[in-house]
Amino acid sequence: MPGVRVSVSEIHAAGGFARWHERMTRAANAHPVKSPVLGGGGVENGQRIGSTPKNAATGQESGKTTVARGTPNLTERRYHETYLLPRILTGEIVGCEFEGKTFELARDCRYTPDWWVVLANGLTEVHEVKGKMVWEDSRIKVKWAAQRFPEVRFTWAQWKGGKWTIKQVPA
Repeated sequence: MPGVRVSVSEIHAAGGFARWHERMTRAANAHPVKSPVLGGGGVENGQRIGSTPKNAATGQESGKTTVARGTPNLTERRYHETYLLPRILTGEIVGCEFEGKTFELARDCRYTPDWWVVLANGLTEVHEVKGKMVWEDSRIKVKWAAQRFPEVRFTWAQWKGGKWTIKQVPA
């Protein structure tokens, strides 16, 4: 869920996972997100914006799809629901936030991982989630961040062929 920090105690206090998930889904569906940058077309219920950005030089579509900042796309939501949420419910993860923090890699070069995760043992992980198509700049930034911030565990997750491939990025 976008911008939501979740703890196991919050889920238990809400009456269990089913009630918590229902409450969060209702809250997410109550207010469709609009993106002023993309002409106000916006996103409804976390769905993709209909058009793709165009390359300024060629005028052709870039192939990248966009969503409003702070809103997980469908692949990122799938990862949260199928991989992170079960770990939250078992108590392995005590905190999880979408686009929680941004790393400054160099002057005017930043990297914001998809999921910022705090484990029960105190370790911090970031999870970068990708679909079938991966842009080279994404790979470079994740590898660079893993080298610059060895105290954080970096995880690369890719949805391809109907399954997740999850790898730890070496520091």
